[in-house]
Amino acid sequence: MLPQMTPRFQAFIAPADPSRQVWRLALGLVIAIAIYVAVVLLVTGISAGVLREQGQSFPATNPAGHQFITPVDLLILLFSFIGVYAGLWVALKLVHKRAFAGLFGPSPGLALRQAWMATHIVVPLFSLFLLIGIIIAPPTAQIGFFDWLKWMPLALPMLLLQTSAEEIFFRGYLLQQLAARFSSRWIWMVLPSVLFGLGHYDSAELGDNAWLAVADTAIIGIVAADMTARTGTLGPAIAFHFINNFFAMFLMSVEGSMSGLALYTAPYSAADSDTIGTYLVVDIVSNLVLYMIYARMMTRRGL
Repeated sequence: MLPQMTPRFQAFIAPADPSRQVWRLALGLVIAIAIYVAVVLLVTGISAGVLREQGQSFPATNPAGHQFITPVDLLILLFSFIGVYAGLWVALKLVHKRAFAGLFGPSPGLALRQAWMATHIVVPLFSLFLLIGIIIAPPTAQIGFFDWLKWMPLALPMLLLQTSAEEIFFRGYLLQQLAARFSSRWIWMVLPSVLFGLGHYDSAELGDNAWLAVADTAIIGIVAADMTARTGTLGPAIAFHFINNFFAMFLMSVEGSMSGLALYTAPYSAADSDTIGTYLVVDIVSNLVLYMIYARMMTRRGL
């Protein structure tokens, strides 16, 4: 990991070079985050009002206090990430005077091709790890297969919106602007990944395992940043993030918040501290092993 400045990566960060000043990044972040928060409040406020008229609450909670436990709740949450797109579009236009499409790489077509190639490698690897997990701890069915299938035409685009939004923010905007200004890989690669991990801190849900979850997520961020640096586009990172979240949220989820569209749930909950701690350690190791296999296969294919 921690690749050097390859020609592909230099082409990826080139759009950020004319506006690489730190003050522009700081101002851009303030604008982007403010708009994101405003959009989230707008989306959730409107949704809460509509659901209230139908005699429902948003977000729905169960006796254990878990939230976003219904399909509608989870879809609203995923859709709220449209605010990231809106915030970055304004920040790039007003502060950096650069095109939004540049966040994905020098060529949208190349990003799509690389995403497709990454999918062919990552899906079988995730499937293998999922199968091993099912054998060790058989899950419980949460929603009927055909009912689950009915949600997918809407759920999959919303999941793509959420995962791509996080990628264009952390591995697109932040990484590009930092790499254009600083040569240290610890700044442009590791720092955004640490921030990505901290954004997933949830002591209320995970208790003593909250920091372990931060470490797990930060490592996923480093893997995604490495993919981006090596290929010169966000295509593989978005594909990896989307597949990871699809398996973790839509196929087999841990019983708790944001499990509203999970086909199966694991035979333990987020409250099972020891089990979750072990699971997170295994997940960290699994992601590293998976990525080493992925990187070797992509290298053989010239990517």
